[in-house]
Order: sequence, then C-alpha cells, then structure tokens
Amino acid sequence: MRSLANLLALVLLAAAPGAQCFVPAGGAPAGLVATGPFTPAHDEGRSPPIDMQLGAAGFPMPGAAGPWTHCVVDANGVLYLTNGAAANDPIDFGAFVVDDLRGASGASPRVFPCWQDLEGPAPSWAVTVDTSVAGRFRVDWIDVQPYLASGQLFRCSATLFATGAVEFRYGALPPFAAGFAGVSIGNAVGTGAETSVDLTTGPDSGALGLLFQQFGGFTEPSVARRTIALLPNGTGGYQALVTCEPAAHVAFGAGCYDIARESWYQYFADAASASAALQGRSLTLQPAGAGYVVTWNAGGAAGYVPPVNPTNFVRSDDGQHVLDLTLAGLPALPVPGGAATTLYVHDNGFVSTGVGNLGGAWNEPAFDDVTPTPSFRNAPETAFWSWHDYNPFEATGGQIGWHYDAALTKLYLTWQGVENHSTPTAANPSTIQFQFDLGSGQVDYIWSAIDTDTTSPFGSAHLIGYSPGGASLDPGPLDLALDLPIVSAPDVRAMALSVAPAPVINPSTTVTYTIANVPEFAPGSGTHIATLFLSVGAQVPGIDLAAFGAPGCSVFLAALELNLDVPISATSTATRSVAISNVYFAPGDVFFTQAAALFDAAFPLPNGQNAFGVLVSNAVQSTTQLQ
Repeated sequence: MRSLANLLALVLLAAAPGAQCFVPAGGAPAGLVATGPFTPAHDEGRSPPIDMQLGAAGFPMPGAAGPWTHCVVDANGVLYLTNGAAANDPIDFGAFVVDDLRGASGASPRVFPCWQDLEGPAPSWAVTVDTSVAGRFRVDWIDVQPYLASGQLFRCSATLFATGAVEFRYGALPPFAAGFAGVSIGNAVGTGAETSVDLTTGPDSGALGLLFQQFGGFTEPSVARRTIALLPNGTGGYQALVTCEPAAHVAFGAGCYDIARESWYQYFADAASASAALQGRSLTLQPAGAGYVVTWNAGGAAGYVPPVNPTNFVRSDDGQHVLDLTLAGLPALPVPGGAATTLYVHDNGFVSTGVGNLGGAWNEPAFDDVTPTPSFRNAPETAFWSWHDYNPFEATGGQIGWHYDAALTKLYLTWQGVENHSTPTAANPSTIQFQFDLGSGQVDYIWSAIDTDTTSPFGSAHLIGYSPGGASLDPGPLDLALDLPIVSAPDVRAMALSVAPAPVINPSTTVTYTIANVPEFAPGSGTHIATLFLSVGAQVPGIDLAAFGAPGCSVFLAALELNLDVPISATSTATRSVAISNVYFAPGDVFFTQAAALFDAAFPLPNGQNAFGVLVSNAVQSTTQLQ
C-alpha cells in the first residue's frame, strides 16, 4: 500500500500547474489622472493611452476593426481599448445600465472585470499595469471598494492576451449594489435588451460581441475567488470558462442505496376516481417493529362505528384541532419510536401526532407537486392521511368529532357526512373514520361514503397515505387495492461522504471526512466498517459494480491509488481526519475521494440486491488553494 507522502507527490506531478486565484502581479502604477473636477484619482481617475506591447496587431477583437494597441485604464474597474488615441465615450462614476456597456456609436471597446463606481480609500490602494510577460497585458485594481461603502476592500485584475483571450482574476468580493463584469466591442453593439449571465456557468454570447454578468444583491458574486477566461468563440462573440476555483470540496455522484420503506401513498386526481377505489373499503396499519404491516380490506367499511355521544370540533377552513389524550383521560397512542399523547385533527381528513403539519404543502398536499415526489412525505410530524379539501361552511354539512370505547381501548375520529366543495353548491357528503387502538397502536382507515362530485373550484383530489415525522424517501405511488400488503420500516439511506473545512494550504488545514449511513457489518454486531480511497483522477459517469454483484453501486475514481484507514465505528457515522499541507500540495491541485463499507452479504439488504457485500458513497472533488 502506498504512503500518503507518495500519493501526494503523485498529485503534484499529475495536476496541472495551479495558482491562487488572485495574486497581485506587481508592475508599475497605471498613472491615473483625476477626470474633470472629480478628485482625487483614486475616486475618479483615468490613465492616458498605454501601449499594451502586444505588437503591431494589438489585441484582436472580432467585430471591432482596431488595431487595438493601447489601453486607457479607469479607476472604476474598466479598460477602454484604443489605437493610441484617447478613449471614445468613457463613462464617469462606473457603469449602471446595459447601454454603458454597449457604448454610443463609435465608442471604444471595453473590458471590465468589476465596473462600477469604485474608490480606493486605503493607503494600500493601487491600480497597476504589468507588461513583463510577452504577449500579455495585465491591470490590477488593489484594495478598492464601492463608493462610500465603508466595508470590505477587494482586489481584481484583467489580463489581455495577444491571442484575443481575456482573463479576470478575483479575490474575495463583497456584495454589490450594482456592478458589471464582461467584455464589449463597443460601438453600440447589440440592442440594449441583452441580459446578465453567470460567468461561472460557461455562457456563450454566440455572434454578439457583448457578454456580461451584473452584480447586485446581498450575497457575494459567484465569480469571487475565481479566475474566469473569456475566449473568442469563433462566431464573433465570447465564451466564459472558469479556470481557477477557490479551495473547496464538491460532492458528485451518488452512493448506494436509497431504499424507501417508511412513507407510502396513493393519489387520486379527482373525487370520482377516489370514490370508485375507496368507498366501502378500509385499510389497516398493524404495528410491526419500527413500522406497520399495511393491509387492504376490500369490504372493510363494515367496520365503521357510528359516533356515540361524540365530542365535536368547531370547524374552520383548512383548520386543525387539538385532542389532548392525557387531558381527556385516555392512554397515549403507540407509534413507531414512541407514543403520542396529543393528536392534531385536521378538517381536511388527516391526523398528525404534532402541531407542525398546519398550512402550505402539509395541509394542501394536492396543490403541491404530488407526482413524482410529493413533499407531504416530508411533513414535520407523523401523520395518517386521508386528505381531501372539505367544505366547513355548508349548513347541511356534518361534524368532525371523536368518541372513545374504553372496553376496546379504541378512539374513533369521524368525519360524519362532511360536505365537499362544488359548483354550484349542492349536497354531496362524505363519511370517513380513523380508528386508533390506544392499546396496540393499530390504526384503521375506513371510507364509508366518498362523494363523486368533481366540480369543486379548488380541485377534488384525495391523497391517502402515511408519513413519518420529518423527511422520508419517495417510494412512488401505490395502487392500494393491488400493491398491499406492504411492511413499512425506516428508510435505508445511501452512504454519503462529506468533507470540511475547505482545503486551504496556507500552510495547512486538517479536513475531516464524514461517512454517513455506514451499514452494520451484521445485524446486532454493533460494528460499522468503512474505508476511504483517494485518486488524482475521476470518471463520470462511474463504473457500475453490477458485474461484481453490487448493481446500482458505482466507482467514481479513476484508480484506487491510496487507501486511508477509517477507525471502526460503533455507529452508522465514521470519520477520518487528514492534514492538507503545502508540503505535499500546491495551489490548484485537484484530487478525488470516495468511501466504501463492508457488510455480511449473508444478511441481504432490504432491496434484495448486492451479493458483493460492499457499499460505496458518492465521491468528492477537492481543490486546494491558498485561500
């Protein structure tokens, strides 16, 4: 097995040369002169034309004749290209609208890494020009800030190459009220209707010689701590590419396996289909370990019990009512993982074990995106769902109430002849009942009568199901009459690898790899065995391990070049710390990690797959930098 030092040496050899995304280039002051009455130059300053020393052909710009041999540097984060003359149509106080980027007819081309009203309030402020590398002209704006911002100072640069490429480099950036980054051939290019793009997403302007991102808002711009190349695309415009990233870990791919076992549901798009499937039927949830055996009862409505001296709730639209079992002198309801001493009864046909399922997608799940991933599954409280949008305002409508049979320890919650919305308003009652056995925890849903009217202006859908408190995986919709019985149980979550903090090598950062959802090696063993692999390369998509008996598990590393031992864990979470140091890493190095875990294949997974006895996580790409 190779050592960490050997692998990291390989990283250094294999990685492309990298650098911190912003390092001042040095050079000479740009010679800014205050423009008009606006002084000093660190507020509103502009240089005389500077020879970029890119040769007689200058800087080529498709769509702009040139030759652009000279550059006028502006304190406000923009360069104007000229043939040696003064800039045509320069803008005072920075750019604020797209027309500033386009310029007037005959306006000079303009290149702008951070064009807005800038100032340099600190003694360290400088705008410098560097021509020390042949074929390259670079300008740095050092320790500037938006005018009167009184906040974070920042640095950025623009480099023009004799090839026609442009490069912007950025350090950390503050949020901006306004600002632009990009390139324009000037001369009123475009129409003025052009819109901002995110330069970090690889946009292409096609045949248009104008490409830009507008900064604004309360968050750091996406280009912060990055290097962006703007490259001629061969059709008259530019394409942006990110060529330097900040120190970061980025997850990709997916581990194996997500197995949805906890929530279940069937959605009926309208009352007619719901009535045909539900009326006269019932289903039963029988406690089984950490879940339920769910059984369909084709003639189960015979178990309906008419209310006896019920306690009725005062109904409201989409309302919820508290039934404190302890206060009522009743036992708690056994539920997976504990017991519920209070039930929350919803006018729209469902019962929760906590207060949080009121409003929004929880109370109106049919108005949410029910297919294919209904978010009702993620309701914060455990709930039993026979949801429908009932109408509490019709005078002919029945009541929602409860009664208790002490001999049977059964609590009955009944929606007795409750009315549905319709157009026009008409009598169309439905009757449903939940029966909760407060001794055993068994729950029965009974549909005595389900109205068929589909004319509600709010939709007439029904949603039947169960969800645990908190997020659960989506098993896909059931056909209750055909797919039951099922056994519910806690979801099985795929192995997941995460890393923090960012791998800053100035000089060293200890990062911690966290491997979640590591399987128990064998049931009852209390042992969770994981390991961590590193590689200098990756493959996307990964290689599926079906040939080894682990279908759905993919390796995303180009090679398993280093194995880092992970301490055996007594829980499903394992960790491993690694020092990322400038002894072995250079700025811009990229490497990849993925975790694996062992389990005894003699004990099959809940999905019946994987005779290999190995699970893998997602992968993580790590990029080192000095900051």
